Amino acid sequence: MCALRVLMLEDRAEDAELLALALHRDGIECEWTRVQTRSEFLSGLREGPDIVLSDYSLPGFNALEALAIVTETRVETPVIVVTGAMSEETCVESLRHGASDYLLKDRLARLGPAVKQAMADQKLRISRREAEQASERLGATLRGVVNNSPSAIFVKDREGRYLIANRRLEEMLGLPADSATGLRDRDLLPAPIADALAALDGDCIAANRPRQHEEEFGDGADRRSYLSVRYPISGDGEATDAIGGIYTDITAMKRIENDIRVARAELRNQAAHLEQDNLDLRELDHVKAEFLQSVSHELRTPLSIINGTVEMMLEGDFGQLSTEERELVATVEKAGDRLDTTIIDLLTVFQMDRGGFAVNLRPTQLSDIIARATHAVGPMLDNAGIRAEIDIPQELPSVSVDGDQITRVLINLVTNAIKFSPSDTTITISAHPHSSEVVVAVRDAGAGIPKAEQSQIFLRFHRGSAAVRESMQGAGLGLAISKEIVERQRGWIDLESDEHRGTTVSFGLPLDVDRSIEHRGEVRIPLSGGPPGPSDGANQTIRQPDDPAANTAEGGRP
Repeated sequence: MCALRVLMLEDRAEDAELLALALHRDGIECEWTRVQTRSEFLSGLREGPDIVLSDYSLPGFNALEALAIVTETRVETPVIVVTGAMSEETCVESLRHGASDYLLKDRLARLGPAVKQAMADQKLRISRREAEQASERLGATLRGVVNNSPSAIFVKDREGRYLIANRRLEEMLGLPADSATGLRDRDLLPAPIADALAALDGDCIAANRPRQHEEEFGDGADRRSYLSVRYPISGDGEATDAIGGIYTDITAMKRIENDIRVARAELRNQAAHLEQDNLDLRELDHVKAEFLQSVSHELRTPLSIINGTVEMMLEGDFGQLSTEERELVATVEKAGDRLDTTIIDLLTVFQMDRGGFAVNLRPTQLSDIIARATHAVGPMLDNAGIRAEIDIPQELPSVSVDGDQITRVLINLVTNAIKFSPSDTTITISAHPHSSEVVVAVRDAGAGIPKAEQSQIFLRFHRGSAAVRESMQGAGLGLAISKEIVERQRGWIDLESDEHRGTTVSFGLPLDVDRSIEHRGEVRIPLSGGPPGPSDGANQTIRQPDDPAANTAEGGRP
């Protein structure tokens, strides 16, 4: 609880300390400031104290003047007058000028309760004022809703007198403005119209449930159609106290209905042509898919030869390369890797669309998947100058997934995080149990994703504005494939991002309930150099709390 901020108008320092001590004895911790003059008091008020304790009389200044200042400045801080001697007249005068309470310095046992009561009274006043203001705003809003509604609205009592009639209703009935309230339809309209409206009102009251009708008002070209809904209004009992009604102009809708009937005939004539066009499109899609698969397979064969030759050159099978030659060959190797990744993604999309993509679910340790994924992206982390922090508990239940495919998902997410993170920042990879699943999250400190783009981030071939602007490599398939992989394994994937504040991509995987495996002990994950195992890599941080339950706050679907 925050300490109470007390402004003391007191010329004796020892008396101020006694006041603070009395508050402390009553369990009220306070931060107090002592002032003596008018200027000091004004300055102290500007600091926004919670309460003012004022001596009645000081040299050149007194409590009544202080109360006048509080009133003039419209400060709501309660003021308690605490003085050495006080007559009945001065007490009454203090209260009349706005003091919350008064007491004598030789009876400070009452100070704590007086302060608590003053603070409670102030809170009650503020709450009451806010409630009144909210009520006034609500009333004004409701009046605005009714008066500005494009629909005609009314409320009548059981005798048919208008309690509410907005301007739109008066216009519909051809009445002058503000003429309906307090009157019946028979006082305002011709008898046939008034009788018809009274009959509809009576039907609603008798049925004691909403009734809907189509009604028409006006003559000739001005005649319009309305959909009316009448509904009973009941108070505390079950009897109907009043009847409400809303008229919605459906003239345009009726015209549209007629236009629709005409258009349907034309649509039926077009349906046959559209069906044939759909057949043609499906055939084209089939040809496109076959072409995609064929080209992808054809590219992989020469690409394998290119990559193999590059690997042999880098290993020195054709003699030692100069520095410039090695850099050039390394560039070719990177380009080959990118092309190989793109081909694999395209083939994956083809398999997913044609039903040839299968997942092999089995109990799997996510710590092993994280180890493989971080090992795979270790060189990228080193080249980018980015650190990785692994945050997993010592005991992590197993999940029932396809380990190879989830490793692919995690590599995709970390690779994306590296692409969009500045050097000398940290990417956090976490995994924590939550309810019936384990939630894995990859969080970076990069540029973030604009809100307008976030709804499209998991679409195929979508490339964000940052990727386009920075001419980053990629076909825009990684996140789309990751989403489908996770969802095919009964999981979910989602994203949270703030522009200029980083991105977190999380996915949840169901626990392997039947064959849960607990992983105990330290987790050591190398980020580069050699197979998974013990590592002291500079870019590695592993964070494991002693109590795994303490991490569940980060779990769950974003």
